[in-house]
Amino acid sequence: MKRVVSPLLAALLGAALLSPAAHANHQPCDGALHVEHHLPDGDNLKDVEMAGEEGWAVGTRHPDDTEERPLVVRFDIDSYEATVLEDIATDARFLFVESVSVLSPNEIFVAGTTARRGTRGARTLILRYDGSSWTQMVSPNRGNRTYLRGIEAIAPDDVWAVGFWFRPGGSSPSTYILHFDGDEWTEVPAPSPGKRAFLTDISAVASNDVWAVGGRSKIGLILHWDGSEWQRMRLPRRLRATPADIQAVGALPSGDAWIVGRYAGRGTRALVLKRDGDSWAMHEAPNAHGAEWLFDVDATEEDVWTTGYRFVPENAYPYVIHSDGGAWSRVATERPRAYGYYEGIAAGESGDAWAVGWTIYDQGALIAHSC
Repeated sequence: MKRVVSPLLAALLGAALLSPAAHANHQPCDGALHVEHHLPDGDNLKDVEMAGEEGWAVGTRHPDDTEERPLVVRFDIDSYEATVLEDIATDARFLFVESVSVLSPNEIFVAGTTARRGTRGARTLILRYDGSSWTQMVSPNRGNRTYLRGIEAIAPDDVWAVGFWFRPGGSSPSTYILHFDGDEWTEVPAPSPGKRAFLTDISAVASNDVWAVGGRSKIGLILHWDGSEWQRMRLPRRLRATPADIQAVGALPSGDAWIVGRYAGRGTRALVLKRDGDSWAMHEAPNAHGAEWLFDVDATEEDVWTTGYRFVPENAYPYVIHSDGGAWSRVATERPRAYGYYEGIAAGESGDAWAVGWTIYDQGALIAHSC
């Protein structure tokens, strides 16, 4: 989940600027998702978070079959600046940048996974921006393969990251949670039920109200931190014996929380769950034909946005839906018949939303806006 934070007051500093500010033609505010910025071929964006009227998106740049590098994009409605972090993980043979959390213009955290050349394992990757430069933080690992999928900063001395790890020679993952206290990252014990358990996203409201989601042996997994320990939460009855992939969570100060992914039911169905008080309610996704999968969710108290894809034999097409407190509706996208999808989405302060993704007709990453 991406939280709306204070307006961005400073530009990226201390990293190599790869492209000058690129200007876009403003698209209409008609409720559809329109592409505002088109990045070069080889760019891949995975996550986005808004900071007032400006946003930060993260991913990788992989031009001309060279090694992947971490990519950070700062943007607004008029322009964007794409910055590659040349001095980060320079010995990586592969690199995934998965998630971003923005506390302020001078406090940004990014999580992912990397592996050094000459090794077989995978290691945690956590980056921090202090207002002048990006640095790679020292972060723990377990086994020979450890992956991070989500990061959430509550304060500079209260940051969580989640993912999974594999025992040497093993093929079944276990949950993995890290916490930063302002001095160092440490592993925090967490439930890891079944033979296979993993975490894909995290969202926090306060230091004693943190949610993490993922899966366990083909069933969904929901964990909650109450300030002292991580506890496994009971799934809605309908999902307790139903194969499901939970991908993302968005928690709100009101106590509500939204969870999205997919579940089995007359095909693969889009999963939309809302926690209201102590119970979960399943919401029916609109225009669903039994082949949808949702990857990300973001919410304010008034609006909920979620994005993923609809799978048609051999192809996947963008599937974005929105609720303003009433019924869900599908958000129109440009080139709806173009293979591709939006992987990350962030709610704005004015009922709008931004999404990052790609299509087969638009080589390179896309930053799109709905208002």
